[in-house]
Amino acid sequence: MKNALIALFATLLVTACASSPQMTREERVEWYRANAGEPVRSFFYSGHLRGWTALDDRTIAIWTRRNEGYLIEFFARCADLDFASTITISNRIGRVTAGADSVTVRRASGGIGGVRCRIETIRPINAQVVKESKRNLREAELVERDPSEPAEPQ
Repeated sequence: MKNALIALFATLLVTACASSPQMTREERVEWYRANAGEPVRSFFYSGHLRGWTALDDRTIAIWTRRNEGYLIEFFARCADLDFASTITISNRIGRVTAGADSVTVRRASGGIGGVRCRIETIRPINAQVVKESKRNLREAELVERDPSEPAEPQ
């Protein structure tokens, strides 16, 4: 019975340490902004996205390569961004340009069209800093514990 309680406690402890606290949308956008460089006029785009994340209704993080991402902010609110199943990015001869190009948001419900959101700013994301920040956050969560809790069950 004692071994079962110890195993249960260890499982609960690992689960609690592995889950990260949720950031608010505003905190998440600010975290990405803190890890992005100065605005750039444009970036090379091969037509393939590795991934993207809607941060709020005016901001999206896209990944064009494994270690290359951009924080894109729109001129106005981008409707349906939270519900998008896919996005496409306009470009001119492989370059996405702030002020000229847009992101088109498409919902899973289908339809040929989509909501076009014009790009206001493009900021390169420092992928290395983002990875280190996430790693440091996880490590801090694993080390941090309530001193009032006993180290082992009694």
